[in-house]
Amino acid sequence: MVTTLSLLLHSHGFASIWRTGPAVQAPQVRKYLGIEDEEQLLGWLYVGTRPADEVIKLRAPCDLRGKMTWA
Repeated sequence: MVTTLSLLLHSHGFASIWRTGPAVQAPQVRKYLGIEDEEQLLGWLYVGTRPADEVIKLRAPCDLRGKMTWA
């Protein structure tokens, strides 16, 4: 879901990055956010805007023929 949301944001001109790490399990963070013992915090999705002067490069299409096989 996070990947899909990130792609959607990027397609509408936003930038985003998914972050996780030790902070998601820190007792202080869990308490501040009201995370119960049976709940799990996975990370944060940071959303922002791209710099106005950023040049967006289009990616070349990927040739999947050498990467996929059909059984």
